[in-house]
Amino acid sequence: GVDLVFPHHENERAQTEATTGKPMCNCWIHNGFVNINNEKMSKSLGNFLTLKQTFKSKKDVRAFRWLVISSQYRSPLNFEPSSLNNALKSVERLDKLMKKVEEGVEKEPEDKSAYSAAQSKFEQAIKKGVEAFEAGMNDDLNAPRAVAGLFQIVKAGEQLAKKDLLVSENAKLLQATLQKLDSVLGIFYEPEGYEEDQKEPGEEIVPLEQLSPEIREMIEERQSAKAAKDWAQADTLRDKLKDQGYTIVDQAKGELQVKRMVAPQVDSI
Repeated sequence: GVDLVFPHHENERAQTEATTGKPMCNCWIHNGFVNINNEKMSKSLGNFLTLKQTFKSKKDVRAFRWLVISSQYRSPLNFEPSSLNNALKSVERLDKLMKKVEEGVEKEPEDKSAYSAAQSKFEQAIKKGVEAFEAGMNDDLNAPRAVAGLFQIVKAGEQLAKKDLLVSENAKLLQATLQKLDSVLGIFYEPEGYEEDQKEPGEEIVPLEQLSPEIREMIEERQSAKAAKDWAQADTLRDKLKDQGYTIVDQAKGELQVKRMVAPQVDSI
């Protein structure tokens, strides 16, 4: 990690090479810390989690992998419900597109004129997306930049799919491209030893006084919006709270209940 930047690893290398008479690796990287809700993960704080104990479904595991590999390795990685939810949405979006691709490779275009007109533009979009991906990876493994290139390709594929043009050679090109980029990212796979993707995250009821000031303020703003019958604003705030891992349950007489998404209980480390 970043706490072992010079001279720790340099000293280890000197000791090892002096002892063995053999060279160590030529390159290594120092990754940022993993934080839990913006707090450094450690046993002393009681927030130490392992992958096997925390994630029970295959999709959860893949979502966490996406969260890690799409982040800048030098920066701290903050693990919280909202970040995992966003990662899960990305994985589901990729899966949905790949399914459309697999269905399209065996199909021929119904509107050959529209297909021909879109093919060249799609090929250019693929080329630019791959170039952006490679530029990001060559920039000190700048994964966020590389992923932006990937989603240029994803967006282009989704637009073709809406027009029923993600078929034949277009589908084959996109399939080959996604497989090529996945040889770097490793997202399209089935984790072994995990349950099928059918379980929802656990929830716990949280008293209002235990919520952070920021969350309480958002809840109060939502209540004010409801009182003013500004339903659009109330829905927007509800969705923002959900992204943060909180579900608001409206009850009788204007009262409410707040539920928070929690990881499965860790029995022991």
